[in-house]
Amino acid sequence: MGNEEVTIDNGISITSNAGKGLAQAALKNTVDNSKTAYINNGTVNITGANSGSIALKVDHGTIENNGLVSMTDGIGLYGSSGSKISNNANGKISISSPSQHGIGIAGFLTGTSTQEYGTDKLISNLIATGGGNLPNTIKTIDITNNGEIEISGKAVGIYADNTSKIAGFNNHVTKENAVVNNNATLSFGDDSVGIYAKKAIVNLSGTGKDDISVGKNGIGVAAEDSTVNLLTDYGFQIKDNGVGLYAKNTDTSTGTMNVRYTGANAPSVVGTGAYFWNDRKSYN
Repeated sequence: MGNEEVTIDNGISITSNAGKGLAQAALKNTVDNSKTAYINNGTVNITGANSGSIALKVDHGTIENNGLVSMTDGIGLYGSSGSKISNNANGKISISSPSQHGIGIAGFLTGTSTQEYGTDKLISNLIATGGGNLPNTIKTIDITNNGEIEISGKAVGIYADNTSKIAGFNNHVTKENAVVNNNATLSFGDDSVGIYAKKAIVNLSGTGKDDISVGKNGIGVAAEDSTVNLLTDYGFQIKDNGVGLYAKNTDTSTGTMNVRYTGANAPSVVGTGAYFWNDRKSYN
């Protein structure tokens, strides 16, 4: 199935006890992510899942969650190849017993092989013609969270990776092609990450207190080769050996970041508000 808009109405439940969600991809030569879509106004309930299970998946498509996506394990919402994913204000993603890290929303530049649709097709054309970068207005990853993400155990709330192992792809995309907008509170347990982003723009809006909370050894935002924009005062709550913002080869906007440490008070235990690491050999 491809190039279909599927709406799950309010009061309707899509259920699997075998860990199987709903998935579709755009048809060949399609460069319009609105043609392939899942709009959830009801309930998607996936049990019997494993770490590779996905509740709603699109390759070059759109997902809008206005209802409940519930899983025992895996990834709630998944998009690649220029997909747009929105967990809206009434939307909730719940993962109850992840075997590894449960992931609320995941966005990827591409899959393991080149596809003939979406941003895959556009990048392939740039490679074939010796062209430049994909225009900044074209998004390989477009994620917005205004809703609730609830994950028991180890968690990654939002995961965005705008890189690929496909030859030439990384040479034609920039961090401006991928965007993560988080406007909702995220709270997870030990060994968790609120937002992970690689080669992307991360826009954060909150209240200034406990906008992202993580447990022991947790990281609020982990960003690599990215930009993190504090659009409002923004707050992190961390515990033992936690980090509010981990930034590798990443710049940040001006703004106020408040970090609250609520872990143990012991000589061998630390909490870090922001950690910046730059291993670039040259600077532009």
